Amino acid sequence: MGKKSKRSKKNQRMSARRKKTARKNINAALKDRDTYLAQVLQKVEHYLRDGQDNQAEEYSRDIIAGAKTDFSFFCGVAMVFADYGNISFAAELMSRALEIAPDHPDCLSCAGWVQLKAGNASIAADCFHAALQQDSCHVKALKYLSNLLIMQQQWSDALGYLQRLNKIVPDTPSVLLALGTAWLQVNKPGDALPVLRRCKQLQPNCVEALINLGVAQRMLKRYEQSELTFLAVLKKHPERIEALHAISSLYTDWYKFDEAMEYSQRALAIEKNDINALNSLAYLYLKMGTVDRARQTYERALSLDSTNARTRLGYGALRMLQGDLQSGTPFYESRFDIMQSWLDGPWPIWDGLRPEGKTILVRAEQGVGDTLQFCRFLPLLQKAGANVIFSCQPSLGRLMEHASGIDKLYPVKELPVAEIHADAQVALLSLMGVFGITLETLPAIHCPYLSVEELHRQKMGEIFNQQDKLKVGLIWAGNPNQTDDHNRSLHLKQFVELQQFTGEIQFYSLQVGYAAEQIEEIGEVLEIIDLSPHIDDFADTAALMEHLDLVVSVCTSTIHLAGALARPAVVLLPFAADWRWFLGRDDSPWYPTVQLLRQSAPGQWEPVIHRLKERLKTLVKMKKNAEKRKS
Repeated sequence: MGKKSKRSKKNQRMSARRKKTARKNINAALKDRDTYLAQVLQKVEHYLRDGQDNQAEEYSRDIIAGAKTDFSFFCGVAMVFADYGNISFAAELMSRALEIAPDHPDCLSCAGWVQLKAGNASIAADCFHAALQQDSCHVKALKYLSNLLIMQQQWSDALGYLQRLNKIVPDTPSVLLALGTAWLQVNKPGDALPVLRRCKQLQPNCVEALINLGVAQRMLKRYEQSELTFLAVLKKHPERIEALHAISSLYTDWYKFDEAMEYSQRALAIEKNDINALNSLAYLYLKMGTVDRARQTYERALSLDSTNARTRLGYGALRMLQGDLQSGTPFYESRFDIMQSWLDGPWPIWDGLRPEGKTILVRAEQGVGDTLQFCRFLPLLQKAGANVIFSCQPSLGRLMEHASGIDKLYPVKELPVAEIHADAQVALLSLMGVFGITLETLPAIHCPYLSVEELHRQKMGEIFNQQDKLKVGLIWAGNPNQTDDHNRSLHLKQFVELQQFTGEIQFYSLQVGYAAEQIEEIGEVLEIIDLSPHIDDFADTAALMEHLDLVVSVCTSTIHLAGALARPAVVLLPFAADWRWFLGRDDSPWYPTVQLLRQSAPGQWEPVIHRLKERLKTLVKMKKNAEKRKS
C-alpha cells in the first residue's frame, strides 16, 4: 500500500474521531446549548477572520454533522459565513436548515439574512415576511425587515415594523434610534422627539441620536434648543460632518445665513468633495437668492456623482425655477429616489411612448396642491389616445368628478388593485416631461380647467349675505408637515393691518386645520367670517370661491384651486419661493388670474402685506368707480 493510501486512511480516521468528538461535545453541551453554539460561532469566525476558510468550512461540517437535526447550528454558522462573503457555503447550510424546519421563524429569518447578503433583497423580504406570518412578534425578523426597508429608503414602511419592535423590546437604543430617524424621514418631528430623547437618556454619548434630536428640534422650530444640541455635539466632535450639515441647515431655516455658510464651508474644508455638503451649500445659496452660485454648486456636485438623487432633484428644481422646464424635468424624476419608489402594484411604469389604445393609470403624488396644478395635463393624455384612470386624494373626489381628461376616477388612499386593469402607470407630475411642456407652451393649457357643479355653487351662495361689500377670502397657513412650511406660512395676526378695509371689504376665512384656531385670537379685529364649518372637501372650497371677489393665500393648495378655477387671486410668496413660481415674476404662466407678491428679503412679510394693502385699495377704488358709472 502506498504512502498516499496510508495518509488517506489516516485522515479518514482523524475525521471520524473529530466527528465523534463533536457529537460528544454537543451531547455534553445540551444543558448549555446556547453557550456551546456561541463558542462554535466564535471559533468559525476566528478561522474566517484569519483567512482560514478551508479550516472554517471543515470544522463547521464536523459540528453540523454532530448537530443532526438542530437547525440552529446550521443557521448560526450560515450567517457567519454569509457575513464573511462565503455565500455558497452559507446557502448550502440554509438549504439543509430549511429541510429540517421549513416553517420555523428563526430559520426563515436567517434564510432572509443570507439572501440579503447575497444581494437578493426581494427574496430576503419574502423570507422575513414569511417568518412574521409564523410569529408576528419575531424580533429578528422585525429587526432584519426594518433594516432592509431603511436600506431601501422605504421609511414609511419601516415605521410600522419599528413601532412593533419597540413594543416588544422597549428601551433598546438601536431600535429607538431607528424609530426616531424614521419619524423624521416621514416628517413627523413631534413623534420623533420623545423617542430620541429616550435614546439619549439610555446612551448619552450616541452622536447619531443627538444629531437627530437636534434635527427634530429644528423641524419643530425650537431653534435655540436645536442650536444648543448641535453645538454640544460639535464641542466634542468638531469635525463630525453630519453635525456640520445639520447646524448649517438650522441656521438656514433661522435666516442666519452667515453662520450657515460658515459651517457649510467647514464641512467642505474637511472633505472638499462631500456631496451632502455641496447639496446643503447649493440649497443655502438658493435661500439667499444667489441662484447662479446655487447652480454652479449643483453642477460641481453632479460632476463628482451624476447619479446622486438629492443632487439631481435639487438641480432639476433649480432649472425649472429658472424657467427651463424641459431641461429640468428629467432631473426632477429623481424625486422618486428621495420619496421612495411608491409606484407600486402590478402595473409597469409607463415609458411615455405610444399611448394610443393603452389604459394608463395616472397616480397623484405629493400634496393636494400638486394634484390641482398638474391635473391639467390629463386631457392631453386622453387626446393622445389613452384611456385614463386617475387616482387622487379623497378630498378631491367630488371636485375631480367634473374634471376633463378622466375616464375612471379613484379618489382613494389605497388603490383597489384587483379592480384596476391598466397597461401601465405613471406619476402625475411626470406628464409634464412626457409632453415636453415649456414655459412658452404652458399658457396654451387654458384656465379654468376645473369647474364647480352649478347646484352646489348656488347652495353655497346662500351662505353669503347681501351686504354691499367686496368679499375677500383669506388663507394664511399651509400644512405644518410640509418641509418648508416655516418659510411660507403666516399667522393671522400678521394681517391685522387689513382692519382699515373692514368698511369696504368683508373678509372670509377659508382656512382649515390647526391655523383656523387663530380666528378666535384675532378674527374679531378683522370682522372675519369663518367659512370652515361649511368646508368638508375641496369641492366645497371651490364652490365658496365662486362667490368671492378675491382670494388671498400663501403658497398652499387653495391658491392652486383658485388658479385652476380662474378666480382672481393673490399669492403671498417667501423670498426663495418654490420652483413653480419661477424667478422675478409678479404673474404666473400657470394661472393668468393669480398675482404674485414676493418677499424682497428672507422672512420679511411686512412689505408683502403693504403691497397687499395697495392691491386691496385698488380693488376698492375699482368697485367705487363701477358704482359711479352705474348711477
